[in-house]
Amino acid sequence: MKVKHISEQNLISTIWSGGTTTQLYIYPETKLFSDRNFDFRISSAVVELEESTFTSLPGYSRVLMILDGELDINHKEHHSKSLKPFEQDSFLGEWETSAKGKVTDFNLIMKNGISGELKQITVKSYLSFVRPIFNYSDYVAYFVVSGELKLDTRLGSYSVKEGELLVFEEEGEVENIQFGGGCELIEVKVKMS
Repeated sequence: MKVKHISEQNLISTIWSGGTTTQLYIYPETKLFSDRNFDFRISSAVVELEESTFTSLPGYSRVLMILDGELDINHKEHHSKSLKPFEQDSFLGEWETSAKGKVTDFNLIMKNGISGELKQITVKSYLSFVRPIFNYSDYVAYFVVSGELKLDTRLGSYSVKEGELLVFEEEGEVENIQFGGGCELIEVKVKMS
């Protein structure tokens, strides 16, 4: 198993038509989002306009979760949905997608054929538990929305602050990690095939 702690100074932010987006992780790590040749990407965006249009990403699927604010999302000729904090929507990258609402969101973008999911987890300051992180997943990441996450694994201890990401890549073994500290997390799981 490999572990990568991505701190704030390693994040890449760019401008898009509706605001700013911050790339938290891309795989393979040598690929660029703009080249559209990556397998999956984890990011967070701040939508600064009341109405926005999503970037077209043919050949990819997306899972979007709201972190702050409320969003009305519309996928032309598919479906519409109203999202509040920690609610999510899944859709194909080639769908014509527009939205209303100023929000901060969290995104998982995957090449077709790769599957993934997002889950919100609250870890209370007095709670510490063991969690098997690899359940049919190749990659598991934890993004700290608020507070600070303290993790103990057999590879070492980690302290992950708000806005940071910890990525685990499985190499054949199942890992149990112990959570502690008071924080709000987004758990990302990605299965490559």
